[in-house]
Amino acid sequence: MWFKVILNKPVYVCVLYRNPASSFAWYDDFVEMFDKVDAAKNSVVVLGDFNIDLQKPHLAWESTMRIYGLKQLVQEPTRITPTTSTLLDHIYCNSSQNVVDVQTVQCGMSDHYPIMCTWLCKTPSKAKGEHVYVQYRSMKNFDVNAFLYDISTLNFSNVYQCNSSDDALTLWYKTFMPVIDKHAPLKTRRVKHQTLPKWLTPEIINTMKERDTCKKAKRFDEYKQLRNKVSAMVKEAKKQYFDDMLKNGNDTVSLWRAMNAVTRKTQGKSTQNKTTPSPHTFTDYFIKNCRIKFIY
Repeated sequence: MWFKVILNKPVYVCVLYRNPASSFAWYDDFVEMFDKVDAAKNSVVVLGDFNIDLQKPHLAWESTMRIYGLKQLVQEPTRITPTTSTLLDHIYCNSSQNVVDVQTVQCGMSDHYPIMCTWLCKTPSKAKGEHVYVQYRSMKNFDVNAFLYDISTLNFSNVYQCNSSDDALTLWYKTFMPVIDKHAPLKTRRVKHQTLPKWLTPEIINTMKERDTCKKAKRFDEYKQLRNKVSAMVKEAKKQYFDDMLKNGNDTVSLWRAMNAVTRKTQGKSTQNKTTPSPHTFTDYFIKNCRIKFIY
Protein backbone atom coordinates (compact mmCIF):
# COMPACT_ATOMS: atom_id res chain seq x y z
CA MET A 1 0.00 0.00 0.00
CA TRP A 2 1.48 3.32 -1.09
CA PHE A 3 0.85 6.76 0.41
CA LYS A 4 1.92 10.12 -0.98
CA VAL A 5 2.60 12.52 1.89
CA ILE A 6 2.49 16.15 0.76
CA LEU A 7 5.22 18.24 2.41
CA ASN A 8 7.58 20.81 0.91
CA LYS A 9 8.59 17.90 -1.28
CA PRO A 10 6.36 14.81 -1.54
CA VAL A 11 7.39 11.65 0.31
CA TYR A 12 6.21 8.25 -0.94
CA VAL A 13 5.59 5.77 1.87
CA CYS A 14 5.05 2.06 1.18
CA VAL A 15 3.67 -0.37 3.76
CA LEU A 16 4.51 -3.89 2.59
CA TYR A 17 4.00 -7.52 3.55
CA ARG A 18 5.75 -10.46 1.91
CA ASN A 19 4.33 -13.93 2.43
CA PRO A 20 7.17 -16.22 3.58
CA ALA A 21 5.92 -18.83 1.08
CA SER A 22 6.32 -16.45 -1.88
CA SER A 23 8.35 -17.67 -4.84
CA PHE A 24 11.39 -15.93 -6.27
CA ALA A 25 9.05 -14.18 -8.72
CA TRP A 26 8.09 -11.85 -5.83
CA TYR A 27 11.42 -10.04 -6.28
CA ASP A 28 10.60 -9.34 -9.93
CA ASP A 29 7.17 -8.02 -8.92
CA PHE A 30 8.78 -5.74 -6.35
CA VAL A 31 11.21 -4.32 -8.91
CA GLU A 32 8.39 -3.73 -11.41
CA MET A 33 6.36 -1.93 -8.74
CA PHE A 34 9.29 0.15 -7.52
CA ASP A 35 10.20 1.31 -11.03
CA LYS A 36 6.87 3.13 -11.20
CA VAL A 37 7.74 5.29 -8.17
CA ASP A 38 10.79 6.89 -9.80
CA ALA A 39 12.82 6.78 -6.60
CA ALA A 40 15.68 8.72 -8.20
CA LYS A 41 13.52 11.88 -8.15
CA ASN A 42 11.47 11.31 -4.99
CA SER A 43 12.01 10.53 -1.32
CA VAL A 44 10.84 6.99 -0.58
CA VAL A 45 10.26 5.09 2.67
CA VAL A 46 9.43 1.37 2.48
CA LEU A 47 8.61 -0.48 5.69
CA GLY A 48 6.90 -3.65 6.74
CA ASP A 49 7.22 -7.39 7.26
CA PHE A 50 9.48 -8.68 4.49
CA ASN A 51 10.06 -12.11 6.06
CA ILE A 52 13.69 -11.88 4.93
CA ASP A 53 16.09 -12.43 7.82
CA LEU A 54 18.84 -9.84 7.41
CA GLN A 55 20.94 -11.54 10.06
CA LYS A 56 21.78 -13.98 7.26
CA PRO A 57 23.26 -13.06 3.86
CA HIS A 58 20.73 -12.36 1.07
CA LEU A 59 22.95 -11.16 -1.76
CA ALA A 60 20.23 -10.85 -4.43
CA TRP A 61 17.94 -8.79 -2.20
CA GLU A 62 20.77 -6.61 -0.85
CA SER A 63 21.97 -5.92 -4.40
CA THR A 64 18.46 -4.86 -5.42
CA MET A 65 18.27 -2.38 -2.55
CA ARG A 66 21.66 -0.90 -3.44
CA ILE A 67 20.59 -0.41 -7.06
CA TYR A 68 17.72 1.81 -5.89
CA GLY A 69 19.88 3.60 -3.31
CA LEU A 70 17.85 2.26 -0.39
CA LYS A 71 19.38 1.91 3.06
CA GLN A 72 17.99 -0.49 5.67
CA LEU A 73 17.66 1.24 9.08
CA VAL A 74 16.40 -1.41 11.54
CA GLN A 75 19.31 -3.01 13.41
CA GLU A 76 17.63 -5.03 16.19
CA PRO A 77 15.84 -8.40 15.84
CA THR A 78 12.10 -8.02 15.31
CA ARG A 79 11.01 -11.58 16.05
CA ILE A 80 12.38 -13.39 19.09
CA THR A 81 11.41 -16.88 20.24
CA PRO A 82 12.95 -19.05 22.98
CA THR A 83 15.26 -20.60 20.36
CA THR A 84 15.56 -18.07 17.49
CA SER A 85 16.21 -14.39 16.84
CA THR A 86 15.47 -12.92 13.40
CA LEU A 87 15.32 -9.50 11.72
CA LEU A 88 12.30 -9.83 9.45
CA ASP A 89 10.82 -6.32 9.60
CA HIS A 90 12.70 -3.63 7.71
CA ILE A 91 12.66 0.11 7.04
CA TYR A 92 14.26 1.23 3.77
CA CYS A 93 14.86 4.84 2.78
CA ASN A 94 16.73 6.68 0.05
CA SER A 95 17.01 9.85 2.18
CA SER A 96 18.32 8.43 5.43
CA GLN A 97 19.46 11.89 6.61
CA ASN A 98 15.77 12.74 7.08
CA VAL A 99 15.05 9.70 9.25
CA VAL A 100 15.76 9.68 13.00
CA ASP A 101 14.65 7.77 16.06
CA VAL A 102 14.42 4.32 14.45
CA GLN A 103 12.99 1.96 17.06
CA THR A 104 12.04 -1.66 17.51
CA VAL A 105 9.28 -1.57 20.12
CA GLN A 106 9.47 -4.67 22.27
CA CYS A 107 5.84 -5.35 23.10
CA GLY A 108 3.71 -8.48 22.81
CA MET A 109 1.01 -7.41 20.35
CA SER A 110 2.06 -10.22 17.97
CA ASP A 111 5.02 -12.53 17.35
CA HIS A 112 6.74 -9.60 15.56
CA TYR A 113 7.88 -6.44 17.29
CA PRO A 114 6.53 -3.19 15.78
CA ILE A 115 9.05 -0.93 14.04
CA MET A 116 8.89 2.85 13.76
CA CYS A 117 10.87 5.92 12.72
CA THR A 118 10.52 9.70 12.59
CA TRP A 119 10.73 11.71 9.37
CA LEU A 120 12.27 15.18 9.71
CA CYS A 121 10.62 17.84 7.60
CA LYS A 122 10.11 21.57 7.47
CA THR A 123 6.55 22.78 7.38
CA PRO A 124 5.92 25.58 4.88
CA SER A 125 6.01 28.97 6.56
CA LYS A 126 3.39 31.64 6.07
CA ALA A 127 4.29 34.77 4.15
CA LYS A 128 4.82 37.86 6.30
CA GLY A 129 1.53 39.53 7.02
CA GLU A 130 -0.50 36.53 5.86
CA HIS A 131 -3.25 35.47 8.24
CA VAL A 132 -3.36 31.97 9.72
CA TYR A 133 -6.61 30.02 9.76
CA VAL A 134 -7.57 26.75 11.43
CA GLN A 135 -10.56 24.49 10.89
CA TYR A 136 -12.33 22.73 13.73
CA ARG A 137 -15.55 20.97 14.60
CA SER A 138 -17.80 23.14 16.73
CA MET A 139 -19.26 21.21 19.68
CA LYS A 140 -21.08 24.25 21.07
CA ASN A 141 -24.59 22.94 20.35
CA PHE A 142 -23.76 19.24 20.30
CA ASP A 143 -26.56 17.06 21.74
CA VAL A 144 -25.50 13.47 22.40
CA ASN A 145 -29.03 12.04 22.41
CA ALA A 146 -30.02 13.79 19.18
CA PHE A 147 -26.78 12.67 17.54
CA LEU A 148 -27.30 9.03 18.54
CA TYR A 149 -30.91 9.14 17.34
CA ASP A 150 -29.90 10.43 13.89
CA ILE A 151 -27.20 7.76 13.66
CA SER A 152 -29.71 5.04 14.50
CA THR A 153 -31.91 6.08 11.56
CA LEU A 154 -29.12 5.74 8.96
CA ASN A 155 -29.26 2.90 6.46
CA PHE A 156 -25.87 1.26 5.90
CA SER A 157 -27.19 -1.77 4.03
CA ASN A 158 -25.96 -0.42 0.69
CA VAL A 159 -22.42 -0.29 2.08
CA TYR A 160 -22.36 -4.05 2.63
CA GLN A 161 -23.54 -4.68 -0.91
CA CYS A 162 -20.54 -2.96 -2.50
CA ASN A 163 -18.01 -5.22 -4.17
CA SER A 164 -15.22 -2.66 -3.96
CA SER A 165 -13.76 -1.51 -0.64
CA ASP A 166 -13.20 1.97 -2.11
CA ASP A 167 -16.85 2.23 -3.17
CA ALA A 168 -17.99 0.97 0.24
CA LEU A 169 -15.90 3.56 2.08
CA THR A 170 -17.10 6.37 -0.19
CA LEU A 171 -20.74 5.39 0.35
CA TRP A 172 -20.20 5.10 4.11
CA TYR A 173 -18.81 8.65 4.24
CA LYS A 174 -21.69 10.00 2.15
CA THR A 175 -24.13 8.41 4.60
CA PHE A 176 -22.37 9.29 7.84
CA MET A 177 -20.82 12.74 7.27
CA PRO A 178 -24.09 14.71 6.88
CA VAL A 179 -24.97 13.76 10.47
CA ILE A 180 -21.56 14.92 11.67
CA ASP A 181 -21.92 18.19 9.76
CA LYS A 182 -25.35 18.73 11.30
CA HIS A 183 -24.35 18.21 14.95
CA ALA A 184 -20.69 19.32 14.83
CA PRO A 185 -20.38 21.74 11.91
CA LEU A 186 -16.97 22.52 10.46
CA LYS A 187 -15.90 26.11 11.15
CA THR A 188 -12.93 28.26 10.21
CA ARG A 189 -11.30 30.78 12.52
CA ARG A 190 -8.35 33.10 12.22
CA VAL A 191 -5.71 32.61 14.91
CA LYS A 192 -2.53 34.35 15.95
CA HIS A 193 -0.51 31.16 16.32
CA GLN A 194 -1.14 27.66 15.01
CA THR A 195 0.43 26.06 18.10
CA LEU A 196 -0.34 26.75 21.74
CA PRO A 197 2.40 27.98 24.09
CA LYS A 198 4.27 25.07 25.68
CA TRP A 199 3.56 26.40 29.15
CA LEU A 200 -0.22 26.28 28.56
CA THR A 201 -1.30 23.07 30.29
CA PRO A 202 -4.66 21.25 29.98
CA GLU A 203 -5.47 22.27 33.56
CA ILE A 204 -5.09 25.95 32.69
CA ILE A 205 -7.22 25.55 29.56
CA ASN A 206 -10.02 23.84 31.53
CA THR A 207 -9.92 26.55 34.18
CA MET A 208 -10.12 29.22 31.47
CA LYS A 209 -13.22 27.52 30.07
CA GLU A 210 -14.84 27.49 33.52
CA ARG A 211 -13.98 31.19 33.92
CA ASP A 212 -15.54 32.10 30.57
CA THR A 213 -18.65 30.02 31.33
CA CYS A 214 -19.19 31.89 34.60
CA LYS A 215 -18.75 35.22 32.83
CA LYS A 216 -21.36 34.35 30.19
CA ALA A 217 -23.74 33.14 32.91
CA LYS A 218 -23.16 36.41 34.83
CA ARG A 219 -21.96 34.56 37.92
CA PHE A 220 -19.52 37.33 38.67
CA ASP A 221 -18.39 36.17 42.12
CA GLU A 222 -17.30 32.81 40.71
CA TYR A 223 -15.87 34.54 37.66
CA LYS A 224 -13.59 36.78 39.75
CA GLN A 225 -12.29 33.81 41.74
CA LEU A 226 -11.55 31.82 38.58
CA ARG A 227 -10.01 34.86 36.88
CA ASN A 228 -7.55 35.25 39.75
CA LYS A 229 -6.92 31.51 39.75
CA VAL A 230 -6.11 31.54 36.01
CA SER A 231 -3.71 34.46 36.46
CA ALA A 232 -1.87 32.63 39.25
CA MET A 233 -1.73 29.38 37.27
CA VAL A 234 -0.40 31.14 34.15
CA LYS A 235 2.25 32.98 36.17
CA GLU A 236 3.42 29.76 37.87
CA ALA A 237 3.37 27.75 34.60
CA LYS A 238 5.45 30.38 32.77
CA LYS A 239 7.94 30.53 35.65
CA GLN A 240 8.31 26.75 35.70
CA TYR A 241 8.64 26.57 31.92
CA PHE A 242 11.39 29.18 31.73
CA ASP A 243 13.17 27.72 34.77
CA ASP A 244 13.29 24.33 33.07
CA MET A 245 14.47 25.92 29.81
CA LEU A 246 17.34 27.72 31.52
CA LYS A 247 18.51 24.83 33.71
CA ASN A 248 20.76 23.46 31.00
CA GLY A 249 23.40 26.18 30.74
CA ASN A 250 25.06 24.46 27.76
CA ASP A 251 21.93 24.70 25.62
CA THR A 252 22.36 28.18 24.15
CA VAL A 253 19.38 27.71 21.81
CA SER A 254 17.01 27.25 24.76
CA LEU A 255 18.64 30.17 26.52
CA TRP A 256 17.95 32.57 23.67
CA ARG A 257 14.44 31.22 23.19
CA ALA A 258 13.67 31.95 26.81
CA MET A 259 15.16 35.44 26.58
CA ASN A 260 13.24 36.22 23.38
CA ALA A 261 10.00 34.97 24.88
CA VAL A 262 10.44 37.22 27.91
CA THR A 263 11.53 40.32 25.98
CA ARG A 264 9.27 39.99 22.92
CA LYS A 265 6.70 42.43 24.28
CA THR A 266 9.32 45.16 24.66
CA GLN A 267 10.76 44.91 21.16
CA GLY A 268 10.65 48.22 19.34
CA LYS A 269 10.09 50.18 22.56
CA SER A 270 12.55 52.22 24.54
CA THR A 271 13.98 50.40 27.53
CA GLN A 272 15.98 53.30 28.93
CA ASN A 273 14.56 53.86 32.40
CA LYS A 274 15.67 53.89 35.99
CA THR A 275 15.50 50.10 36.42
CA THR A 276 16.96 48.96 33.09
CA PRO A 277 20.76 49.30 32.60
CA SER A 278 22.16 50.63 29.35
CA PRO A 279 23.79 48.27 26.81
CA HIS A 280 27.23 49.58 27.85
CA THR A 281 26.57 48.74 31.50
CA PHE A 282 25.38 45.28 30.47
CA THR A 283 28.58 44.70 28.43
CA ASP A 284 30.87 45.99 31.17
CA TYR A 285 29.27 43.63 33.68
CA PHE A 286 30.00 40.58 31.55
CA ILE A 287 33.56 41.74 30.81
CA LYS A 288 34.35 42.15 34.51
CA ASN A 289 32.49 39.17 35.93
CA CYS A 290 32.42 36.53 33.18
CA ARG A 291 35.88 37.10 31.63
CA ILE A 292 34.50 37.27 28.10
CA LYS A 293 36.99 38.44 25.47
CA PHE A 294 35.40 40.54 22.75
CA ILE A 295 37.17 40.56 19.40
CA TYR A 296 36.35 43.34 16.95
